[in-house]
Amino acid sequence: KIIMPKPPTPYEILACMTKYDPGSFVDFCREYGYDSDSKTADRVYAGVKEEWLNVCRIWNDSEIEELCEIQ
Repeated sequence: KIIMPKPPTPYEILACMTKYDPGSFVDFCREYGYDSDSKTADRVYAGVKEEWLNVCRIWNDSEIEELCEIQ
């Protein structure tokens, strides 16, 4: 029998979104322990940066501050 996973709640989705500017690639690698000479780190950074830019398009600064309360 195949058990389908439970879909995430809106709260769970908001809780795991990027809510802070990841800064520069070097800062990102330093903060999260990535090797700055890694293609994987570059791909992860690009994804996080894109998510951050999308968050900024959807919500204003005060709304993003409220989102930061969600953990």
